[in-house]
Amino acid sequence: DFGKNLPRNYFYNNWYANLGLPEIRDLIFHLDEINKLPDELLVVQITTPHNDNGNHIIAYGNELPIGIRLKAQKYFKEKYVSFLKSTYFQYLSIFKYMLDFSNVMLIGTKNKDKINVVTEKNCKYELKKNKNNSFFSKLPLTIQHRFNLLEYRDFCAKQYLKWGIKYDGSRTPHQRKIVYRQKNIDPLTAKLKRGDGKIIEKYVLDIQDFVKKKEFKTVFLVVPFYEPINTTSVIDQIFTKGVNLTKQKDENILWIDHRHYNTDDKEMFYAVDHPSDKYYKDLVQIIRSKGLISF
Repeated sequence: DFGKNLPRNYFYNNWYANLGLPEIRDLIFHLDEINKLPDELLVVQITTPHNDNGNHIIAYGNELPIGIRLKAQKYFKEKYVSFLKSTYFQYLSIFKYMLDFSNVMLIGTKNKDKINVVTEKNCKYELKKNKNNSFFSKLPLTIQHRFNLLEYRDFCAKQYLKWGIKYDGSRTPHQRKIVYRQKNIDPLTAKLKRGDGKIIEKYVLDIQDFVKKKEFKTVFLVVPFYEPINTTSVIDQIFTKGVNLTKQKDENILWIDHRHYNTDDKEMFYAVDHPSDKYYKDLVQIIRSKGLISF
């Protein structure tokens, strides 16, 4: 989407699923420590509120190692209660995983040298290793899938390899059925509540204050979610409050807020919650128009 003549080492997509703002902040701090931040532009993508009913925005998940979080939280003077709470939920998740019957069955059968980089070559290696090394591989595939007994990741499934993996780390999109999913907006189970705009402000400004000392530019991005145009909700209003608070505190902060950008155009999506190449081509032009990239 940035153009065919773009050098293959120019753009890097450091992507993790379901990172909220505190984890994004901590990851940026870690990348700075190991000298892996970009030279020209950092795009911080934030989960659209309607995608997960306000989830994965202000809360910690269990994606980052505790060591990375502890270092960053000390630097940003995070409240100790916040760290203890997030650590509790991370260990609770690990404990639940350990209690899962299928995982207990697999103790001692998983290979320590398991490859997680998805390429056709690596997937063939994993499949071969799975067939040769495990008693469970003799079971029908449906049972192996049901109890998570497969040695290789689901990303090695044929359809994923067929779709292809781009050099920036993303996959060639597979078109899925696109229908409105309004059940995602449920005030009774929403993960954002009144007053959380201040928390959004805190984490965004933590990131902004940290990176503005660097030589590269930074923009905060919120991509669209397939829904009727101008759909709003309490969680959407809370998010707007957070965005506005950041702008009041720092007039130089850059947002590309596309929560209401062509949200009812099916061509802009290859799935309800995943914008298509058409959207990203628009996004690149917008980034260029703001003078954020030099090519």
